[in-house]
Amino acid sequence: MSSGAAEVVPTSALAASPPSEQKEYTKEDVAQHKTEGDCWVIFRGHILKVPPEFYYSHPGGPIYLDAAGADATILFEDNGHPDAARDMMLSWSIGRLKQQATIA
Repeated sequence: MSSGAAEVVPTSALAASPPSEQKEYTKEDVAQHKTEGDCWVIFRGHILKVPPEFYYSHPGGPIYLDAAGADATILFEDNGHPDAARDMMLSWSIGRLKQQATIA
């Protein structure tokens, strides 16, 4: 399921699309993308493909790479980001995190 050529889906399209129509990725898929030039993170269940140029423009420097290939929600929320940063991140969404089956 993972490929470096994922298409960025606008946030407005995500809101309009039912979850069943959004591409789903596993944590294992996301974990394969953890470099400066190929960075995916999980944020509140969305899979985000971080643009490579963000490495140079992030106000906090490359600290976001600490969550590359993993869930960045806590790192993001614990650092007091403004709503504009949240909106920008969600614009990078390429899909949703696939829910793991639970064992009863």
